[in-house]
Amino acid sequence: MLNYLRRTPIQFIIFEKATPFSQNYPPKEVCFSDKIRIFVRICIFIFVEHCFNLKKMDKNKLIEIIVEAIQDKKGKDIVSLDLDGFDGAICSNFVVCNADSPTQVAAIADSIEEKVYVELGENPWRVEGKQTGLWVAVDFIDVVVHVFTTDLRDYYRLEELWADAPMTRYEYEL
Repeated sequence: MLNYLRRTPIQFIIFEKATPFSQNYPPKEVCFSDKIRIFVRICIFIFVEHCFNLKKMDKNKLIEIIVEAIQDKKGKDIVSLDLDGFDGAICSNFVVCNADSPTQVAAIADSIEEKVYVELGENPWRVEGKQTGLWVAVDFIDVVVHVFTTDLRDYYRLEELWADAPMTRYEYEL
């Protein structure tokens, strides 16, 4: 039984039917159809790993690129909130900024998507709010970017909701 517990994840895929509590333990030689099934499962495992990009993206580099993209489109009051220590947080970091018009909000969101893709080769997991352009959320799983119009940012005051979080303010660089 100890040998069974020391198996690698791939061996678990191969010998999934051969558990110590099943009838076919210890595992016998695998027939051809089982080899095909195993091959397909390994291919699916590799595909899913690639799609979800299980390698850890450096979130500090990601935040730096996001801030540069916001500054390129003249976004205002850029703030990063570190939510790592909070239990109810949906991500590790928020980046919040505002713009004067819905057109500028959409331009900032597009700039973020484009610059992150060019620099890191990553696409956002989801983008919401581009239809109205009043509040766009760009979700990179660990980092969520909120781009508001100035009026909505003053109304929702997202930074005050997470007031206990360590905050980093970014000044506009010419």
